[in-house]
Amino acid sequence: MIVFVFVFKYLLVSVSVLCVILLFKEPSASGPSISSTPRKC
Repeated sequence: MIVFVFVFKYLLVSVSVLCVILLFKEPSASGPSISSTPRKC
């Protein structure tokens, strides 16, 4: 159970970091892609 929580937190942090990197890298290109994806970044 503890390992599952650790993995879940790691995945959540990695996804948020990827979203932030994409937003700062190319704001114009990442806009439509994020809006089309169901994941809320």
